[in-house]
Amino acid sequence: MRISVVLGALVVGPALAAAQAPHEPPPASYRPPPEETEPGRPQAPVPERPYALTVSPLHLLFPILEVTGEYRLGPRLGVAGTLGAGRITATSAAGQDLSFTAAELGGSVRYYVVGSFRQGVQLGAEVMYLLVKLGDNPDGVQAAGDGLSVGPFVGYKWTARGGFTVEAQLGIAITAIEAHATDGASTATEEQSRVRPLVNLNLGWSF
Repeated sequence: MRISVVLGALVVGPALAAAQAPHEPPPASYRPPPEETEPGRPQAPVPERPYALTVSPLHLLFPILEVTGEYRLGPRLGVAGTLGAGRITATSAAGQDLSFTAAELGGSVRYYVVGSFRQGVQLGAEVMYLLVKLGDNPDGVQAAGDGLSVGPFVGYKWTARGGFTVEAQLGIAITAIEAHATDGASTATEEQSRVRPLVNLNLGWSF
């Protein structure tokens, strides 16, 4: 009898003690650090490359090779210089095909009102000088003309992480042109001023 009582006490005692012991919360489940739960670490910020070198595909249709280089003066300010050279073919009133050599030199300033030098909306102004000269022709006519173009524009530039760059600009330009022609016996001069659309599309690389 005593043995059964002792055995009962040994069995029931620990159970009662466990029931009367204060409740302890289960151990918290392990949570890995945040960087381990994400599929990948955050990417490094895209660098602000200070130079951009682009070519105009529209001018290649003439064909003229026009190259523009832009330099970053500040987070939102850039200046650019443009050089171009090539040939232009035109048809005279008599139906004769004429070939002209052409060269251009210009510059522009761009302020990025939205975004930065790498990618954003531009407000700017461009000045461009153009020189055109008539090549050899059966009539022996010599002709040359030059013009100055100035105007504001609004544009947008986008640069990929690797450096590929696209920019487009649209505005208006006031152009003054003066042309001279002679056939050896007589000389003619013509001056003209007009307002024309300013359209630029450039593709290239930033570095």
